[in-house]
Amino acid sequence: MGKPTKRSANLQRKGLTADALLAQSYKQYLLCYSQDHLYLMSTNLSNSYIGGLGVLKDESKHKVQSVILQVTGNRVPTQVNTDVLAWIRTNLTQELSLTTERVKKGLCDLVVFTNLMKQLWCHDADEFEWERERVQTAFLLQIHMFTGGRPGAFVPTGYYPDIHLKYEDVEFLLIRVKDGQEKFGLVLRQGWRKGEKQMLDAKLRTLWTEDESMIYCPVTSFLALALADDAFVSIKSRSDLDNVKLDGGEDVRVFPFKAEMHGKPFLLTRRGGTMPYSSWWYKLKSLSQRAGYMEYIRPYDIRRGTANKLDESSSVSTNSRNQLLGHSSDAIYQQYYQSDISAVDIKGIVLRGKADAGFDVQTLRRNRRLKRLPSRLPSREHQEFLANWRRLTWEGEASKDVCGKRARKQAWKALQKSWTETYVTVTAPEPPMQSKIPQSVERFGKLDDPTTLNAIMMQYDPHRKLIKEAALPAEYSLRASPILDSLSCLASQNYEHPAAWYPGTEPRRLTDKRTECRFCRKDLTT
Repeated sequence: MGKPTKRSANLQRKGLTADALLAQSYKQYLLCYSQDHLYLMSTNLSNSYIGGLGVLKDESKHKVQSVILQVTGNRVPTQVNTDVLAWIRTNLTQELSLTTERVKKGLCDLVVFTNLMKQLWCHDADEFEWERERVQTAFLLQIHMFTGGRPGAFVPTGYYPDIHLKYEDVEFLLIRVKDGQEKFGLVLRQGWRKGEKQMLDAKLRTLWTEDESMIYCPVTSFLALALADDAFVSIKSRSDLDNVKLDGGEDVRVFPFKAEMHGKPFLLTRRGGTMPYSSWWYKLKSLSQRAGYMEYIRPYDIRRGTANKLDESSSVSTNSRNQLLGHSSDAIYQQYYQSDISAVDIKGIVLRGKADAGFDVQTLRRNRRLKRLPSRLPSREHQEFLANWRRLTWEGEASKDVCGKRARKQAWKALQKSWTETYVTVTAPEPPMQSKIPQSVERFGKLDDPTTLNAIMMQYDPHRKLIKEAALPAEYSLRASPILDSLSCLASQNYEHPAAWYPGTEPRRLTDKRTECRFCRKDLTT
């Protein structure tokens, strides 16, 4: 017997064996399971929405179609879709007293994007145990904002686990632009272009060139990941880019990747797997909450913001917008992406024949932003969390870790609710620190304050300090700035935060090059 595969283990856990299960019967099992699961979901939906409190969503119908396509390989006919949708909007709506009110959807424009990037690089302290995730989060934010693509085109989803970005989907190059300057650029190839038609083979290539701001430069973020993975044939560090020049008759030069890197992903988990959509969704949600947004930002909010910007630009035609967004018609944009707040100054046009100067509705479209949330639970909420966690009774197969995560999640929800309800713009001054220890971290301020934690991190992590200083200025050079070196160092898979010690508590170094705690004698050698 060989080593059991992951699929075999999953089947055995469900009471099935891989050896006795044919592919066709396994498909039938999945279909039955999905049908039972969807029936249960629909039953719960009907029971919970009786009384006219429900909101009917067309997305549920599309999810059912996706499940049917994935399990059976057959697409639901167009006429059947039309009949089912008509039945949902008429008979079913009346029988269950459902409302067809449109659900309000968020929108992430450039201002929100900038706030998220500044929170990530300038205000977050140690929210990422693995610093490569910080660089990957920045790159994902940038490619979502500057492509308007679907999240499933970049990270694997439950429906399409095999579709994700690999090195073969990217070209790193040096290009001569119209004014004669030479700039480094990035060409990204997107898959999953036509969601409503399931055209998985349709591709779109997008070109970016280096930008004068680090937070708006996806070229820098990708280059940091590639250098950390040693993916290039001829580029090993930033110094290899300093003297690269195009020849007289050369307009583009492509820097190839190593042959073994072509099929490998570069958006990874700490264990070496491909970052899934659920992980990216959760990281963006947490980041937006730390940035102070009452309603957290979702990946599709970024796509929706870019779509509205493209539609309102006079230099982008309707056909170009549909191509960039992967839409087959204008109706898709109008139904699912267009903001319900009009960008037209009707009063100014009626009175003066043109829009008033300074007329802008973007502020109304954005999610409301408050003061940044603390980076971790403050002391009072943390004590409540510990008390609730100790009182939890572990039921069934729920482990101690699961119960702890549930208690911490409840504590965070309570903090966010109270933070929203008691938000004020005036903050009471903190009492002076009375610590007698020289260079104590407590002298930075209250340790529950995210600003204090950020200051401590910047004091002891030179890479983060350098990146924070470079994130705010407008002028940035990919060749001259040492930011790329720091980013690639953070993106390396074995990077660890530097430890900060109180004076006199540093580990003791032994003659055999080991280190141990000077109090408990524990071996701290890594």
